[in-house]
Amino acid sequence: MSIRAIFFDLDDTLCDTVGSQPARARFALARLASADPRFDLDALVADAVAAMDGQHSRRGIDHVLARLGLAGTALAAEIVETFRSCYAPIVPTPGARDTVRRLARRYRLGIISNDEERFQRGKLRHLGLDCFMEIVMCSDQAGARKPDPRIFTAALAAADLSPLEAVYVGDHPLLDIAAARGVGLWTVWFNPQGAPFPDDLPPPHAEVRALTDLPAALAALSAESEGSDAPDAEA
Repeated sequence: MSIRAIFFDLDDTLCDTVGSQPARARFALARLASADPRFDLDALVADAVAAMDGQHSRRGIDHVLARLGLAGTALAAEIVETFRSCYAPIVPTPGARDTVRRLARRYRLGIISNDEERFQRGKLRHLGLDCFMEIVMCSDQAGARKPDPRIFTAALAAADLSPLEAVYVGDHPLLDIAAARGVGLWTVWFNPQGAPFPDDLPPPHAEVRALTDLPAALAALSAESEGSDAPDAEA
Protein backbone atom coordinates (compact mmCIF):
# COMPACT_ATOMS: atom_id res chain seq x y z
CA MET A 1 0.00 0.00 0.00
CA SER A 2 1.33 3.43 -0.97
CA ILE A 3 2.32 6.12 1.52
CA ARG A 4 -0.04 9.05 1.11
CA ALA A 5 0.58 11.25 4.15
CA ILE A 6 3.37 12.53 6.39
CA PHE A 7 2.63 13.51 9.97
CA PHE A 8 5.16 15.57 11.92
CA ASP A 9 5.88 16.26 15.53
CA LEU A 10 6.10 20.06 15.77
CA ASP A 11 8.25 21.11 18.72
CA ASP A 12 11.95 20.39 18.22
CA THR A 13 11.25 18.66 14.94
CA LEU A 14 9.96 21.44 12.68
CA CYS A 15 11.02 24.23 15.05
CA ASP A 16 13.49 24.88 17.85
CA THR A 17 11.19 25.15 20.84
CA VAL A 18 13.70 24.20 23.54
CA GLY A 19 16.19 26.73 22.25
CA SER A 20 13.56 29.47 22.50
CA GLN A 21 12.72 28.80 26.15
CA PRO A 22 15.04 31.39 27.78
CA ALA A 23 13.86 34.22 25.52
CA ARG A 24 10.20 33.31 25.98
CA ALA A 25 10.64 33.06 29.76
CA ARG A 26 12.30 36.48 29.83
CA PHE A 27 9.45 38.03 27.84
CA ALA A 28 6.81 36.52 30.15
CA LEU A 29 8.58 37.17 33.45
CA ALA A 30 9.41 40.75 32.56
CA ARG A 31 5.89 41.54 33.80
CA LEU A 32 7.00 40.64 37.34
CA ALA A 33 10.28 42.51 37.18
CA SER A 34 8.61 45.67 35.92
CA ALA A 35 5.91 45.51 38.59
CA ASP A 36 8.25 45.06 41.55
CA PRO A 37 11.90 46.24 41.62
CA ARG A 38 12.71 43.55 44.20
CA PHE A 39 12.53 40.96 41.42
CA ASP A 40 15.70 40.47 39.41
CA LEU A 41 14.72 39.43 35.89
CA ASP A 42 17.95 37.53 35.18
CA ALA A 43 17.51 35.49 38.36
CA LEU A 44 13.86 34.77 37.59
CA VAL A 45 14.71 33.57 34.09
CA ALA A 46 17.59 31.38 35.31
CA ASP A 47 15.32 29.83 37.93
CA ALA A 48 12.61 29.12 35.36
CA VAL A 49 14.96 27.63 32.77
CA ALA A 50 16.60 25.37 35.35
CA ALA A 51 13.19 23.85 36.13
CA MET A 52 12.21 23.30 32.49
CA ASP A 53 12.54 20.20 30.36
CA GLY A 54 11.94 19.67 26.68
CA GLN A 55 8.48 18.20 27.02
CA HIS A 56 7.10 20.42 29.78
CA SER A 57 8.57 23.88 29.35
CA ARG A 58 5.71 25.52 31.25
CA ARG A 59 6.95 23.80 34.43
CA GLY A 60 9.70 26.38 34.77
CA ILE A 61 7.25 29.27 34.74
CA ASP A 62 4.93 27.47 37.17
CA HIS A 63 7.91 26.76 39.44
CA VAL A 64 8.84 30.44 39.67
CA LEU A 65 5.25 31.55 40.24
CA ALA A 66 4.74 28.96 42.99
CA ARG A 67 8.00 29.95 44.69
CA LEU A 68 6.83 33.55 44.74
CA GLY A 69 3.42 32.61 46.15
CA LEU A 70 1.60 33.65 42.98
CA ALA A 71 0.23 30.26 41.88
CA GLY A 72 -3.46 30.42 41.07
CA THR A 73 -3.61 34.20 40.76
CA ALA A 74 -4.82 36.19 37.77
CA LEU A 75 -1.30 37.54 37.34
CA ALA A 76 0.09 34.00 37.18
CA ALA A 77 -2.46 33.06 34.51
CA GLU A 78 -1.45 36.13 32.50
CA ILE A 79 2.24 35.27 32.71
CA VAL A 80 1.69 31.65 31.69
CA GLU A 81 -0.47 32.72 28.75
CA THR A 82 2.21 35.21 27.70
CA PHE A 83 4.89 32.54 27.82
CA ARG A 84 2.90 29.99 25.85
CA SER A 85 1.77 32.45 23.17
CA CYS A 86 5.19 34.08 22.73
CA TYR A 87 6.15 32.78 19.29
CA ALA A 88 8.65 35.39 18.10
CA PRO A 89 11.77 33.62 19.50
CA ILE A 90 10.76 30.28 17.94
CA VAL A 91 12.65 29.65 14.71
CA PRO A 92 12.15 26.88 12.15
CA THR A 93 14.55 23.97 12.13
CA PRO A 94 17.08 24.44 9.31
CA GLY A 95 15.52 23.26 6.08
CA ALA A 96 12.03 22.90 7.54
CA ARG A 97 10.21 25.34 5.27
CA ASP A 98 11.78 24.16 2.03
CA THR A 99 11.35 20.50 2.99
CA VAL A 100 7.70 20.90 3.95
CA ARG A 101 7.00 22.87 0.77
CA ARG A 102 8.64 20.14 -1.32
CA LEU A 103 6.82 17.30 0.41
CA ALA A 104 3.45 19.04 0.09
CA ARG A 105 3.65 18.56 -3.68
CA ARG A 106 3.46 14.79 -3.23
CA TYR A 107 1.95 13.99 0.18
CA ARG A 108 -0.81 15.13 2.48
CA LEU A 109 0.80 16.71 5.55
CA GLY A 110 -0.21 17.00 9.18
CA ILE A 111 0.87 17.57 12.77
CA ILE A 112 0.46 15.32 15.83
CA SER A 113 1.46 17.21 18.96
CA ASN A 114 1.32 17.11 22.76
CA ASP A 115 0.03 20.64 23.22
CA GLU A 116 -3.14 22.65 22.86
CA GLU A 117 -4.38 23.22 19.35
CA ARG A 118 -4.58 27.01 19.70
CA PHE A 119 -0.92 27.32 20.63
CA GLN A 120 0.30 24.88 17.99
CA ARG A 121 -1.70 26.58 15.26
CA GLY A 122 -0.20 29.87 16.44
CA LYS A 123 3.30 28.42 16.07
CA LEU A 124 2.50 27.08 12.62
CA ARG A 125 1.25 30.49 11.48
CA HIS A 126 4.35 32.15 12.92
CA LEU A 127 6.59 29.65 11.14
CA GLY A 128 4.74 30.02 7.84
CA LEU A 129 3.84 26.33 7.79
CA ASP A 130 0.12 26.44 8.54
CA CYS A 131 -0.93 26.51 4.88
CA PHE A 132 0.76 23.14 4.29
CA MET A 133 -0.82 21.24 7.19
CA GLU A 134 -4.12 19.62 6.28
CA ILE A 135 -4.53 17.86 9.64
CA VAL A 136 -3.53 19.26 13.03
CA MET A 137 -4.20 16.81 15.85
CA CYS A 138 -3.27 18.01 19.33
CA SER A 139 -3.63 16.44 22.75
CA ASP A 140 -6.62 18.56 23.75
CA GLN A 141 -8.50 17.50 20.63
CA ALA A 142 -7.68 13.80 20.99
CA GLY A 143 -8.10 13.65 24.76
CA ALA A 144 -4.75 11.85 24.93
CA ARG A 145 -1.05 12.63 24.81
CA LYS A 146 1.74 10.78 23.08
CA PRO A 147 2.70 7.98 23.60
CA ASP A 148 -0.99 7.11 24.00
CA PRO A 149 -2.05 5.50 20.70
CA ARG A 150 -5.35 7.38 20.69
CA ILE A 151 -3.77 10.61 19.50
CA PHE A 152 -2.32 8.82 16.47
CA THR A 153 -5.52 6.96 15.67
CA ALA A 154 -7.48 10.22 15.97
CA ALA A 155 -5.20 11.84 13.40
CA LEU A 156 -5.53 8.88 11.06
CA ALA A 157 -9.30 8.93 11.41
CA ALA A 158 -9.42 12.68 10.71
CA ALA A 159 -7.43 12.09 7.53
CA ASP A 160 -9.34 8.91 6.60
CA LEU A 161 -6.09 6.96 6.37
CA SER A 162 -4.88 3.58 7.51
CA PRO A 163 -1.57 3.37 9.39
CA LEU A 164 -0.03 1.74 6.32
CA GLU A 165 -0.57 4.94 4.34
CA ALA A 166 1.23 7.31 6.71
CA VAL A 167 4.68 8.14 8.06
CA TYR A 168 5.38 9.85 11.36
CA VAL A 169 8.46 12.06 11.72
CA GLY A 170 9.65 13.07 15.18
CA ASP A 171 12.64 13.61 17.43
CA HIS A 172 11.65 11.70 20.60
CA PRO A 173 12.46 7.96 20.66
CA LEU A 174 9.56 7.01 22.94
CA LEU A 175 6.87 9.64 22.40
CA ASP A 176 7.33 9.80 18.63
CA ILE A 177 9.01 6.72 17.22
CA ALA A 178 8.03 3.86 19.52
CA ALA A 179 4.52 5.27 19.97
CA ALA A 180 3.89 5.67 16.24
CA ARG A 181 5.30 2.22 15.50
CA GLY A 182 2.94 0.82 18.10
CA VAL A 183 0.03 2.03 16.00
CA GLY A 184 1.54 0.62 12.82
CA LEU A 185 2.81 3.79 11.14
CA TRP A 186 6.05 4.03 9.25
CA THR A 187 8.51 6.12 11.26
CA VAL A 188 11.43 8.47 10.60
CA TRP A 189 13.59 9.59 13.50
CA PHE A 190 14.84 13.16 13.28
CA ASN A 191 18.16 12.89 15.08
CA PRO A 192 20.25 16.04 14.48
CA GLN A 193 22.69 15.23 17.28
CA GLY A 194 23.48 11.75 16.01
CA ALA A 195 22.50 10.16 19.32
CA PRO A 196 22.22 6.37 19.65
CA PHE A 197 18.68 5.07 19.59
CA PRO A 198 17.66 3.39 22.88
CA ASP A 199 18.17 -0.37 22.77
CA ASP A 200 14.95 -1.06 24.67
CA LEU A 201 12.65 0.59 22.11
CA PRO A 202 11.58 -0.53 18.62
CA PRO A 203 13.84 1.29 16.15
CA PRO A 204 12.68 3.72 13.48
CA HIS A 205 12.24 2.60 9.91
CA ALA A 206 14.55 5.43 8.83
CA GLU A 207 16.69 8.12 10.42
CA VAL A 208 17.74 11.58 9.23
CA ARG A 209 20.20 14.04 10.70
CA ALA A 210 18.77 16.98 8.72
CA LEU A 211 15.27 17.70 7.48
CA THR A 212 16.68 18.27 4.01
CA ASP A 213 17.43 14.52 3.95
CA LEU A 214 13.79 13.67 4.60
CA PRO A 215 12.50 13.56 0.98
CA ALA A 216 15.08 10.93 0.05
CA ALA A 217 14.29 8.88 3.16
CA LEU A 218 10.59 9.04 2.40
CA ALA A 219 11.14 8.04 -1.20
CA ALA A 220 12.97 4.94 0.03
CA LEU A 221 10.19 4.13 2.48
CA SER A 222 7.58 4.63 -0.25
CA ALA A 223 9.37 2.11 -2.43
CA GLU A 224 9.59 -0.29 0.51
CA SER A 225 5.91 0.15 1.35
CA GLU A 226 4.85 -0.73 -2.16
CA GLY A 227 7.08 -3.76 -2.29
CA SER A 228 6.43 -5.33 1.10
CA ASP A 229 3.91 -5.82 3.84
CA ALA A 230 3.08 -3.09 6.32
CA PRO A 231 5.48 -2.19 9.12
CA ASP A 232 4.99 -4.35 12.16
CA ALA A 233 3.04 -2.68 14.92
CA GLU A 234 5.02 -2.82 18.14
CA ALA A 235 3.35 -3.41 21.50
